[in-house]
Amino acid sequence: MKNRQLNIELLRILSMLSILYWHFESVVISHNAIDENLKSILYTISSFGLNTFVLITGYFMINKTEIKPNKLVQVFIQTVFYTVGITTVFFCLGKASLYEIVVSLNPFAPSRFNYWFVSHYLALMLIQPYLSRLALSLNKTQYTLFLIILVTLSTEMFPFFPLGYLFSSPWKVWWMICLFFTGGYLRLYMPERFERRAVIRLVSVTVALLVFIQIVISLHVNWIKTGGYNTLTEYLYSVLIFLLFRQLHISKGSWLVGFISPCVFSVYLIHNHYYVMQYMRIIETNLYQSIQMNNVCFVLLFCILVFLFCICIDRLRLLVFKLCRVPEMESKMSEWLKRKIMNFLPK
Repeated sequence: MKNRQLNIELLRILSMLSILYWHFESVVISHNAIDENLKSILYTISSFGLNTFVLITGYFMINKTEIKPNKLVQVFIQTVFYTVGITTVFFCLGKASLYEIVVSLNPFAPSRFNYWFVSHYLALMLIQPYLSRLALSLNKTQYTLFLIILVTLSTEMFPFFPLGYLFSSPWKVWWMICLFFTGGYLRLYMPERFERRAVIRLVSVTVALLVFIQIVISLHVNWIKTGGYNTLTEYLYSVLIFLLFRQLHISKGSWLVGFISPCVFSVYLIHNHYYVMQYMRIIETNLYQSIQMNNVCFVLLFCILVFLFCICIDRLRLLVFKLCRVPEMESKMSEWLKRKIMNFLPK
């Protein structure tokens, strides 16, 4: 893995850890105001997770205009493997039904096994080559104006502006498209390295934005919306976090990042499975009741343990896939799909 990519891959890892924190922080109840405020601050800090995950996709895919369904096939097979595999395990334990195993074969089905993020991410991958062609056909001025319009129509903060409340949603493909074009813009037109003064200003703006969000939350200001993936504040915060990590130069630990990074997406698939999430929350509650520990520290430690557990499972999955030559099968399926798609395009 190239050194220039280690910083982005590290951000991908931290993004998934932040998603884990969002999923598990509400299970443990705070017993005093200090812990509750600390939980709220960490919740605000970790809000970049999902947005940066899609920003990274746009950053790396914006220059790829050729139709290559390999990423689409890989994500689909990986998703079906875990939905069907985990549901089958719980069927053997007497918790799931045979019908649920059949339903879990389709990640797009409106069922309890549907990952909303995966469904929309696969949709984004379907149209990605065309989005990239559109982006590359624009000059910097045109792209800038286009992105301003897209952000205005996609984000929300006040009851009347921006217009995300009218045209967009934090759980729709439209929002992922906005993030994709944002990541692409950062790749094409933002300098890879800032001067020291610019980095200091970047850090200052990021901290100021976090303080503003936390004040709004603490004072319960209802007419300013700061919660939600597509709020203007979280959008700006995610972009700032991405830019900060882009400034990092990491020369050590490449083997560890390279070991973890390919499994990060599977962490989401494993822990967010309907049955796994149910039992994880039960385990979290029981552990917290039996261990004398500060609730914030406990949630952080629990999230790290879940993350490592899922990474270990996926490393086994990668080994099994390699032994069964699944990557070769994915490549053949991608080539077959590409040929079929090209048949419909004009010569």
